[in-house]
Amino acid sequence: VRRRGAPSSRWGTRRSVRLYRDVIGQAVGSLLAHRFRAALTMLGIAWGIVTVVLLMAYGTGFQRAIMYGFRNAFSQGTVLVSGGQTSMQAGGERSGRRIMLKQADVDALSELGSVKLISPEYMQSVPIGYGLRQTTAGVRGVSPEYAVMRSETAEFGRFLNHEDIENHRRVAFVGYDVARRLFSNIPPVGETIRIGGLPFEIVGVMPNKAQISNYFYPDKLSVFVPYTVNMRREYVDNILFQ
Repeated sequence: VRRRGAPSSRWGTRRSVRLYRDVIGQAVGSLLAHRFRAALTMLGIAWGIVTVVLLMAYGTGFQRAIMYGFRNAFSQGTVLVSGGQTSMQAGGERSGRRIMLKQADVDALSELGSVKLISPEYMQSVPIGYGLRQTTAGVRGVSPEYAVMRSETAEFGRFLNHEDIENHRRVAFVGYDVARRLFSNIPPVGETIRIGGLPFEIVGVMPNKAQISNYFYPDKLSVFVPYTVNMRREYVDNILFQ
């Protein structure tokens, strides 16, 4: 039985090969007969694949850039609280009452066990000068914990420390653009600048920071000083905590 079935099996295999050969021959013949149409079809398919790949790559890159910019603005778990006004009546007070934050609110929040880091933020826009050069930037009075919550790193020098806060030192951590405008290629660390007419020693300089989200001047256009030096104002602009 096996010997009788073997020729039939070989015949079926030859038939399949001929069929495949005919199909391939007809396809090649059609391509050669309609070269222009075939070329346009292949070009359209290739262009569609390239377009899809480019769009996917652009979307992924854009998402990464957005996330990178947000991480440079705030570290994970950071909460920013600002003053405002009430929208409803509460505690016997009228709606629309202005709510202002004070340093006492910062001290009260710092006593909570769930709060690991906290910093007040006093903000103002003042002229800053060095020699004959002058620019306007945002000055932020903060604590050392602010650097962790706002992803502030030093390219040269250091950020503010607790000794600066306790001793009310007039020191400053300057943004990249502020340093570039005032000093050009001069190393800024150790130099003295004037902030609102008062001398401050530069202890650190920020790198060129990529940042998407901001609520005041961009960080690279800001100067950071100890909040104990900048506490002449009664109210705190913002409270940041984790």
